[in-house]
Amino acid sequence: MRLQRALANPRASAAQIRAIAAELPTVGLEDALAILLALIDREPQTFARAAAQSGCGPRSGSSWNQQLAQSSWVAEGAARA
Repeated sequence: MRLQRALANPRASAAQIRAIAAELPTVGLEDALAILLALIDREPQTFARAAAQSGCGPRSGSSWNQQLAQSSWVAEGAARA
């Protein structure tokens, strides 16, 4: 409940979201993706560096949105299996 409120609140900081998530015993796939997207919004410089290191940068022809779409597709397939 706290996590969903923090994710919905644009004034919640990345540190607050991380702290709330760290208190949870488990984080489901949907919540993990929501956390990732919230952190990308709040700390884009962190993820730009990670994208460049992982080959998802602007020169790779791939983007975070494409990577997330593929991840969502894979997750849906895994849930059906």
